[in-house]
Amino acid sequence: QKFELYSNIRPTKTYDRLTPNRKLDCVCFREATEGLYTGLEVKITEDAAIAIRKITRQGCSRFMNSAVNWANKYNMKKMVAITKRNILKQTDGIFWDEVQKSIKGTDIKLSEIYIDNMAQQMVVAPEQFNGAVLVSTNLFMDIISELASGLVGSIGLIYSANMGDNFAMFEAAHGSAPQFAGQNKVNPTATVLSGAWMVEYLGEKEIRNAIFAATEQVINEG
Repeated sequence: QKFELYSNIRPTKTYDRLTPNRKLDCVCFREATEGLYTGLEVKITEDAAIAIRKITRQGCSRFMNSAVNWANKYNMKKMVAITKRNILKQTDGIFWDEVQKSIKGTDIKLSEIYIDNMAQQMVVAPEQFNGAVLVSTNLFMDIISELASGLVGSIGLIYSANMGDNFAMFEAAHGSAPQFAGQNKVNPTATVLSGAWMVEYLGEKEIRNAIFAATEQVINEG
């Protein structure tokens, strides 16, 4: 929030060696500054509390612009918006409005899936999301991106970036995992690829490509 890194981006792709019978290749876009994770909570009594889900048009608009820019840059023609608009009519209503506005004038094919159905679809038929940019609010995409990581092998493979207009931060999707420090238990792939993505952000795309290619080769060699 301090640096307005409003887009958390997690490319999610299978490796031939790890999941030979499943091919999944999508990118999870998560709005990272609003929603339930703002921590706006009110304790009413000793037995009751309320959490506030804050969604703004400005926040949704800038987030969706970054998702559409990604889709255009990588020629991804499919976008899936994950909501619960049948229940959360106001907050997800604003989000859905901005999703629709963002793709006007593009050739992106948009669909909307409710979060509960999305969880089921990711389990029973994940390949339908190949080539798709998945977009959602903070909590929903946190859950779905973790589910997706399980489909490709583990969250230890998932690199990520938190991007805004002026700054970016790159990290393994699982975070720092301090409880495992020094134990040689954590898959280093996510950290290696997050670092390579940072190098690309700094203008060294050839280095990024070399690290990504080497990583994939090592994994597929077993």
